[in-house]
Amino acid sequence: MKSPIKIALRRAGVLLALVAPLAACSLAPTYRPPKTVLPDSYQGTGPFVLARPGDQLSRGPWWEVFKDPQLDTLERELDASNPTLRAEQETYTQARDVVAEARSQLFPQLSAQAFATDNGLSKHALFHSASSGSPLEESSLGYGAAATWEPDLWGEIRNRTNYAKANAQAAAAMVASARLSLEMELADDYVKLRGLDEQHVIYTNTVRSYNEALKLTSLRYNRQISPGLDVERARNQLAAAQAADTEIEAQRAVLEHAIAVLAGTNPSTFTLAPEGLAHLSMPVVPVGVPSALLQRRPDIAAAERRMAAANAAVG
Repeated sequence: MKSPIKIALRRAGVLLALVAPLAACSLAPTYRPPKTVLPDSYQGTGPFVLARPGDQLSRGPWWEVFKDPQLDTLERELDASNPTLRAEQETYTQARDVVAEARSQLFPQLSAQAFATDNGLSKHALFHSASSGSPLEESSLGYGAAATWEPDLWGEIRNRTNYAKANAQAAAAMVASARLSLEMELADDYVKLRGLDEQHVIYTNTVRSYNEALKLTSLRYNRQISPGLDVERARNQLAAAQAADTEIEAQRAVLEHAIAVLAGTNPSTFTLAPEGLAHLSMPVVPVGVPSALLQRRPDIAAAERRMAAANAAVG
């Protein structure tokens, strides 16, 4: 007579043999990256180069080519404190957690629980007496465990895992895209602000010169050497230069506020001392074509990963 354990093991083996082929199936279509219909030939000359996406390559602290310590500090503060970037990073963290949760469903799930109780009865209870035989204190201890496993029939769990993985990769690309965009915006605002500082120096000297010219023209007019029209012309030139300088100061305040927000700093306490462009090292832009830059754009990689996620969601 066969033992119940051997019979149970044999039945489990038969069940696994039946389920295993189903677990290898998948209802989701095979994902193929989108292809562009290419012509047989192109106008112009030059060798044809296949695209090699490089969005995963590290871009590094590219702003250091300007050799500005102040800009380096601001970029580091942006990476650590910018609220937009931190929100994208949290989205990526959540996407990774979803991947881990989806992948865990491929394996058996184990659960355990334990409990303990300790009850006491007062000696002065209304319906209690020493002769009743009921204990004044009672304790109990219990525990249990369970194991479950859902076979991946038709590859549903794997498709959910692939869907979550593609979404996580898209979220990672969006983090890189947000970081690059914010870094570029900060560097652009900073260089513009330094350019305004340079213009402010020029207009300050211009206002000083126009003020001296107005004094000289007024003196000539008082001595009836120059007509009154020259005085009005000199006065208008001075007012125009002063108005332009005031506009520059207003634009600088706006840029300074924007830089503070990008760096995650309180704008009311943030200031940048005026400084021109002379200390900045203007980088030499390497020769290239726009298509080479497109291969490194993380937002394009994110769009492709979303297509892969949509394909996995079909199954």
